[in-house]
Amino acid sequence: MNTIAHIFFGYIACVLVFGEQISNEHFLAIALFSILIDLDHIPGLIKYFKTSKSKRKYLPENILANWFRSGFQEPIGILFIIITLGLLWILGITNILIPIGILCVFTHWLVDLLTVHNQPLAPFSHVVFAWKFKTKKQRLISELVITAIVFIIFLIIYYY
Repeated sequence: MNTIAHIFFGYIACVLVFGEQISNEHFLAIALFSILIDLDHIPGLIKYFKTSKSKRKYLPENILANWFRSGFQEPIGILFIIITLGLLWILGITNILIPIGILCVFTHWLVDLLTVHNQPLAPFSHVVFAWKFKTKKQRLISELVITAIVFIIFLIIYYY
């Protein structure tokens, strides 16, 4: 899923859980936590752009998923991040940023699970899973529709 949709979805989830005032005060943190785990895309982007355009056109989804999704994007990595943040909370760091981070990381994973090719058993298995998206065009259309819907909901919540 794209960065904008992750930020808007994270913000909406935070408004629903923490309220509008806290979410507005911590919008930058919500944005950062919502996209932080996508930093693992950087090596895949480098590999992707080093590949010739003619070869990129025919790369299968499982290769792209391996390039762009590390274990941090899958349940094992998400659990590791959430448990680490939860332990910080248990150890006495009761800053509101901890539960915001947990919620935003979880919503990032949830949106990706529902919209992109992923590897739910990584790093133990690289079997690729996807919801009914047979072509890149179908996935692109779904991303555009979801982004538009989430953006409209964001605007409604933020401005009303």
